[in-house]
Amino acid sequence: MTATDKAGNAATRSAAYTVSYGFGGFLPPVTLDRPFKKGSTIPVKFTLNDGCGGAVTSAVARLTLQLLSGDVPVGDPIDASSNVPDSGNVFRYSGTDGGFIYNLATAGLASGSYRATVTTDDGQVHTVVIQIKP
Repeated sequence: MTATDKAGNAATRSAAYTVSYGFGGFLPPVTLDRPFKKGSTIPVKFTLNDGCGGAVTSAVARLTLQLLSGDVPVGDPIDASSNVPDSGNVFRYSGTDGGFIYNLATAGLASGSYRATVTTDDGQVHTVVIQIKP
C-alpha cells in the first residue's frame, strides 16, 4: 500500500497475514482415552470455524498416522487407510455430524499407540493419540 501526504511525500508499506480456521477440537470417540480393538473402524471427527464462528464446510484435511514407542515416533508417518465412504486419507464434511469425519480402518495396523495427525489446507496441524489393542 502506498500513501501520499499533502506535501507529496510518499511512503509504501506492506503487511503479511495468515488466515486460519478455528479448530473446534477432536470429537468422541477419539477423545475418550480408551483403546480401540484392532479391526474396528474409528470415526475421527473434528470441527472447523471461520472468523465469525460459522462452520467451515469446504476445507481439505488429510490424516496421517505415526506409530509411537512411548512418546517417541517410530519409522515414517503413513497415510491413513479407510473404509467406504472415504477414500485416500482425505476427510469429508458431514452435515449430519456437523464437522469433518474420516472412518479410520485399523485392520492393517499393528497394535500400539499412534499419533493421528490432521493437516488442514490452511497449514495447521492437529494431533491426537489413538491406541489400538489386539
